[in-house]
Amino acid sequence: MSKEKLVFIYDTWGSGAGAIFARVREYKRKLGYRITVLYKYYNGGWKTIASKAVMDLDEAAEFVAENTLASKEQVLAAFKENGLVIT
Repeated sequence: MSKEKLVFIYDTWGSGAGAIFARVREYKRKLGYRITVLYKYYNGGWKTIASKAVMDLDEAAEFVAENTLASKEQVLAAFKENGLVIT
């Protein structure tokens, strides 16, 4: 796995003009991941919604679901679609 992945979660067509992403970065020297939930405006700008250090991808999916309108199952499916292995 590369050290950082940008995972598309969903479009926000109904509530605004943008999309929600989750950036998953694996730490080099310690166990765990850095998760950042991002909002991308269609004019090209980015906004950080939330950021947290987590131990596994299951906890990461829970964090993303808490800070967005997506369910945990939807986030786990997006992680799996992008090649992130849930252990």
